[in-house]
Amino acid sequence: MWNIGASYYVEDGAVKYGLVQDAYLDYLTVMKRWYDKGILDPDFAASDAKMLEAYMINGEAAGGFGGGNIYTAVEAKGIEGYNLVGVPYPVLEEGDEPFMINMA
Repeated sequence: MWNIGASYYVEDGAVKYGLVQDAYLDYLTVMKRWYDKGILDPDFAASDAKMLEAYMINGEAAGGFGGGNIYTAVEAKGIEGYNLVGVPYPVLEEGDEPFMINMA
């Protein structure tokens, strides 16, 4: 949402590296604040799809990026009435277009 990539990306025909852009410090500052407030899982760096599935199914997470097949896991556990809702990619200012990086 800071309009930078996590690695190399192209902007207006120029190749840039996200980790050296000024906006990256803004990103790190916000992530640190969210981590300190407990908004981010303290184990986020070591998480995987199975961990996210467990958190989402057990009600320990309100959201996540990526993850495994949560609905299949919910069905396997026989949980009724479980519902996931997709949300748009975040932006800093209302009306901004999300900045998506092709990770292929």
